Amino acid sequence: MHISAVLVLRSSGILRVFLLPRQDSGVVDVNIVDNMGQFPLQVAVKQEDEQMVRFLLTVKDVKLRDALLHAINRGNLSIADVLLKWDEQ
Repeated sequence: MHISAVLVLRSSGILRVFLLPRQDSGVVDVNIVDNMGQFPLQVAVKQEDEQMVRFLLTVKDVKLRDALLHAINRGNLSIADVLLKWDEQ
C-alpha cells in the first residue's frame, strides 16, 4: 500500500490523522475508517467543517454513508443541504 495523502481533522479536541492509501487506479481512498470507526467525511460533518465536507465531496468515489444523518442530528442544515445536493448528482 502506498500512502498518497495525509488528512488531519480535529474531533472532540483530538487530532484524527487519516493516512489515505492510493488504490490500484491511482485514486486516493477517502473512505478509509480510523481506529474509532469513523471516516473523514463523518468527522468533518461532526465538526461542522463545511469547507472540508465540500472538499471531500469533490474526491472521486467518496461514500456518503451516514454523514447526512449526523448533519441532521446536529441540526446543521447548511451541511445537510450540501450533502443532499451532492447525493442528487
